Amino acid sequence: GKSGSVGIGGGRRTIGSGSWKGLDDAQKRNWIGETDMEALDIASDVVRDAYNRQGSVRGLLYDVRERCPNERVWRRAYAVAMEASKYAVALWDLLGDEGRGDGVFQGRDEWEGNEGVILVQLYERLFGGKGTGTEGQLGHRLGMDWNEMVNKVVKRAEEKYGGLDQLREFVHGNELTRWRYARVNALRGADDDQIVQELAGAGYVLSESTVQESHETPKTCWKDSEVPHLYRFHFEADLFHLHLVRDCKLIIQDKGSCFAALAMDPDPSWTIVDACAAPGSKTLHLADLLHRRNSNGHIRKAIFALDKDARRVEILRARVQEAKALSWVSVAQGDFLNLPSKSERMVQRADAVGDIKFEGV
Repeated sequence: GKSGSVGIGGGRRTIGSGSWKGLDDAQKRNWIGETDMEALDIASDVVRDAYNRQGSVRGLLYDVRERCPNERVWRRAYAVAMEASKYAVALWDLLGDEGRGDGVFQGRDEWEGNEGVILVQLYERLFGGKGTGTEGQLGHRLGMDWNEMVNKVVKRAEEKYGGLDQLREFVHGNELTRWRYARVNALRGADDDQIVQELAGAGYVLSESTVQESHETPKTCWKDSEVPHLYRFHFEADLFHLHLVRDCKLIIQDKGSCFAALAMDPDPSWTIVDACAAPGSKTLHLADLLHRRNSNGHIRKAIFALDKDARRVEILRARVQEAKALSWVSVAQGDFLNLPSKSERMVQRADAVGDIKFEGV
């Protein structure tokens, strides 16, 4: 980010540290705790970089996972970044000048480089239940009156949508943002019957309806009608707390992302190269399909998963191991366009080669 960017806590932003610079104990207590403050800082970085087209929100979250101090921080950052990013377009529209002459950022450029922290702070204030307790400090550093900005956004939301509740319904009424999805991972021995039974034990209700109903709750789920072994959850469902997700029996994956492997329709006899594999959701889906279709019991490393970024390769390797896909997947670091001779010969023998980016489709 730019050198002038600030974190939620007011200090210069670093991953997992520095978030509390300049805050007294009362300000710290005003929020839930250090874990949440660190998570919000990380979420701000991710939303900022996604806004500046440096990657997808999910991809950027996996990029920073290993730098988080613990898994709880990363899971909280994941949830906030994913939700705040859904509101990004609508909130920037409400913040912008739009030729009205009263835009919050009219005539100033202090917000550049701080898009993420502004969006996350605003999302937490309007839709997350409370502010972080440091908005005034942020406003001072960015040369703005934070309460004035929030009031303008609320006023414009009332003018354009009828209020914040209507804005929330507008954002989550979109099919792409309304649902969360998770796929059954057969590599871990999971099957649909087991998943349904364990979801019921966790309080989830499997609905047979294909349309929105008034009695939906965050504990309502559906079996997707188009992608096999994929389950759809309410956007407020806390999937990260499910043992099924922590044990990799359910893998969180967007529905659009699942079409890549389905479109390839792989055969267990193939050799497949995933040319830009990290963080690995589509690679794992390919491995799952090969495992399900393996009728002769012969298991081999049929998928060559490649990525040129060393950090992302480590994330990919860890996810492949967690999902028990090592029998099907070989992970390597390297630029697909500049492969060593051994790898190049392997690619020439491959039945399918793809840089399968379906993010957000």
